Amino acid sequence: YSDLPIIYDHQKAATDIPDTGKLFAQTLRRAGINEAILFPQAGPATQEAWITALREEEIKVIVGGLMTHKAYMSSEGGYLDDQAIENIYRTAVNLDVTAFVMPLTKPEAVDRILKAVPFKAGTEFYSPGYGRQGGDPSRFAGIDRHYLIVGRSLLEASDPGAWIADAAVQLRSR
Repeated sequence: YSDLPIIYDHQKAATDIPDTGKLFAQTLRRAGINEAILFPQAGPATQEAWITALREEEIKVIVGGLMTHKAYMSSEGGYLDDQAIENIYRTAVNLDVTAFVMPLTKPEAVDRILKAVPFKAGTEFYSPGYGRQGGDPSRFAGIDRHYLIVGRSLLEASDPGAWIADAAVQLRSR
């Protein structure tokens, strides 16, 4: 399909029962997907089952717990317990996951998670929230392997190629 990895973001994979992870992973493999993003809010049993299923299909696992939008964590008026979000990352680290989603829009929360969870050296971080949501990658200078996820700003650009070129110039100047 491509010389570049194809990453599948299901919006929010791993929120179903543990048994569905295998079907999910097999479907992605047949579709030529190389990497999958999980947000395992259904708990540790689902998280472990889905990570195992993806690995059996040789699909790279990327785990997220924290989202960009307001009122997500209980500390900001949302439904998801802050400690549960931290536990998602900790469980993934304990399962040898080395790629994670961390939003640019919540640097203080990300900093707390980075201090609390024993991420391994060389861990990769993928960050949504650049562009329209106002996330600033320069606030994450301590992350060595950092990839930005772009969305609406690129989709709404009259010239997407020019938007990418401009973003690259801005990022290099920081």
